[in-house]
Amino acid sequence: MISYVNGRFVPTDEVAFPLVGDAVGTIRGFRIFTACKTVNGVIFRLDDHIKRLWESAAQLGMELPHSQETLRLLVAETLEKNKSEPGERLIEIFYSGGPAAANGTSPTGPALVYVVVFPLKLPSSDWYDRGIVLATFPHQRLFPEIKLTFYVGAVLAHQTVVKDHNADMPLFVTEGKNPEVLEGSTFNFFVVKNGELVTPAADGRILKGITRMSVIESAGRMGLVVKEESVPMDYSWDEAFIVSSTRNIVPVVRVDDNVIGSGVPGVVTQRLMGQFAVDMVITTVPLESHT
Repeated sequence: MISYVNGRFVPTDEVAFPLVGDAVGTIRGFRIFTACKTVNGVIFRLDDHIKRLWESAAQLGMELPHSQETLRLLVAETLEKNKSEPGERLIEIFYSGGPAAANGTSPTGPALVYVVVFPLKLPSSDWYDRGIVLATFPHQRLFPEIKLTFYVGAVLAHQTVVKDHNADMPLFVTEGKNPEVLEGSTFNFFVVKNGELVTPAADGRILKGITRMSVIESAGRMGLVVKEESVPMDYSWDEAFIVSSTRNIVPVVRVDDNVIGSGVPGVVTQRLMGQFAVDMVITTVPLESHT
């Protein structure tokens, strides 16, 4: 795989964030990113990923080095350099703080850009056939609406509650006696209740996931009612599933020690998985249309 590192193309396994040249990103953590994938060789919802990057940069006051159109062309050029390799791609786009000013914290100019390409690796088929287990962890990410590269909460959850419950991943919830679902460590969360989908509202406490948005659209095509509202941790759900760019839709069969529904992937979840798989192909727009 070949990736782009702030002006040059290098093998992906040689990509590195410089300690001094990118001190504001590497040391101070001033860095945003997005992770997207190809479907039949074409990036799924690239424009939405780029829009979210620009919104995140604006919220942080981060100066970007080029236009959205330039980034589209740069991503296309980077993918072109990997066309000889078979399979789908995972593309992670980073904007990182750059060199530090004399105060040691402020950036001295626009963010550096990295377009890193990997082979796309999906989870085991067992995740989709049998479902996964989540473990709850009271935690809300810093600047939840922004996709930062700060995952200490997720790492801590994996080191504690995930191990304790023999789970696959953590589910972040609010603190207190009556917790609500927020989001996962790297995913958004949905439940099925009385034939309707419910997912935590994008109210400033969660990331507005691209796949979350896509799944809501797919549910609409199926005629399902989707509610974006509070999801209390009362386990009164008929079904549950997670969504993310690299996993699509994955059924959840247990949270902590609580079995969800009948303990197997639910009917609504499976129908939505099929609809979403079709919609990914239909809604993918060739990169050539951007040039």
